[in-house]
Formats: sequence, C-alpha cells, structure tokens
Amino acid sequence: MKLIMINVLKRWIKRLTSRKKGTTTKIGWVCKNSPKGFVMVEQYIIWLQSRGFHPDDLECRGLNGNTPLLLAALEGNAMMVARLIEAGANLYAINNDYNGVLFNACYASSPEVIRLLVEAGADINDTNEEGTTALMYAASASRVECVKMLLSLGADTTLQNEDGFSAIELTSNRDVFNQLRSA
Repeated sequence: MKLIMINVLKRWIKRLTSRKKGTTTKIGWVCKNSPKGFVMVEQYIIWLQSRGFHPDDLECRGLNGNTPLLLAALEGNAMMVARLIEAGANLYAINNDYNGVLFNACYASSPEVIRLLVEAGADINDTNEEGTTALMYAASASRVECVKMLLSLGADTTLQNEDGFSAIELTSNRDVFNQLRSA
C-alpha cells in the first residue's frame, strides 16, 4: 500500500510541476517555487486529496460546499491558506451556509489566518446573507483574539446585521465588549 501511495505522489508531483509547454498548474508552480520545494507538493497533494479535492481544481467543492481555501480557513491551517492564496484561490467563495473565508477563520479561532486573508484582499466587512460580518460572528462567539485581529485590520464596528445589531450588541464576553468599546 505504501509503495502505491509513493507512486501516486510521484505522478502528481511530476504532473503539477511539469514545465512542458507552459502546463505548470498554479498550485504546482507555487509548490515548486516555495522555499521547501517538492516537499510542499507532497503536502499539498496529501492535504487536498485527503479532503476529497482534486489538486488541479482550487475551486472544487467538498463537504458543505467548502472550497479548499474555505476548508483550510475552517481548519485554521495558515500554511495551506497562504499557499492557496498564492495559487490564486478565490477569496470570495462562500459555502452552503453562505459564509466566507473570514467566517471560517473566526470559527477556527485563527487570527493568523484572518491576517493572511485580509492582507491578500479579502473584504474585512463582507457579510453573509443575514448581513453578519466576521467581526459580529467573532464577537458573538467570544473569539477575543479574532476580534482583536479584525479590529487591528480595520473592521467596521458600526455595521449592523439584518436584525439591527452591531458587534458590540452581539457579545456577552467582557473582554470582547471592552475591545469593541475601545475601538
């Protein structure tokens, strides 16, 4: 079984990093040009395939409609998020719950992933279908470190969801309340 897996990985590494006639895939190029080189290719392939994704399709949908980037954010996997961003993954994809990458990063309690996503161009004030921002979710879920990161990156504390509530009105955590009040 191990030999079969090694052969499969070798085929994917060769395919993803092929320079023949400019056929290098985005993710293959990122893997090949990353500081860790071919080790990254193996990690990508294993990560993507173990979650049911095809290594050539960064926008394929998995469980609950998550793309690879949505799932990496949901897992709080900063390394995969960074590589998927480099490979050109869609920062504005939403899953079946109508939540985007920043919601998933807040769910994972990952300030580092939030920072990576916003620095790559994700809209920090993007809303789901109920008008809820990532800051509102982080505040309501008592994700103190996520609230701090979102505020430091410029999240708007005055926005309200469809029910008319702002982030400060959705929190029941004293630390989050103090962070929002002092913003």
